[in-house]
Amino acid sequence: MSVYAQSYIARNYSTLQGLPSNIVYSVVQDQNGFLWFATDHGVSRFDGKNFKNFTVDDGIGDNEVLGLFLDSRQRLWFTGFNGSLSFYKDGVIYNKNNCIYLKDFHASNYINNTWEDSHANIYFTIFQNVTYCLKANNSFVKISIGEGTPFFEKYNKIYYYLSGNIYTMHDTLRINNNPISPVRFCYY
Repeated sequence: MSVYAQSYIARNYSTLQGLPSNIVYSVVQDQNGFLWFATDHGVSRFDGKNFKNFTVDDGIGDNEVLGLFLDSRQRLWFTGFNGSLSFYKDGVIYNKNNCIYLKDFHASNYINNTWEDSHANIYFTIFQNVTYCLKANNSFVKISIGEGTPFFEKYNKIYYYLSGNIYTMHDTLRINNNPISPVRFCYY
């Protein structure tokens, strides 16, 4: 009996092919099939052949982008090392200078995870135990949850310690007694 298997071709991309840096923190594929790379020298969009690079000159909040997050409204969020927040939607980069609700966002440190609940609220957790919620109506609310910063344990499960209870991202979390059921989650 003969058995045949597919072989996959792995390609390495670097600055030689157009990436702005060889350091990549995060990768996301958008609804159009583009691959997006967060690097320490900006964001890069790859169409399968060519890279298009974006920097602060193009409107992203920081050149050192640690995280990418695609929400249910097809906004691709960029989270910067400096605590900045910007996003790409329909060919435009939005930031605190051209998006009114981003003017209300003030992080003093980098965002270490992002998630969206089933009501299209997006949560950005800052390294210093603070979470900002971008409500579905595009208003920000600051939530100080103290000990609620996520951390990794065995098998890459993400745990939260809240009010003496340990939760995983599969559990229903409660912040200020309101349930949060994440449908999308990204930890940087």
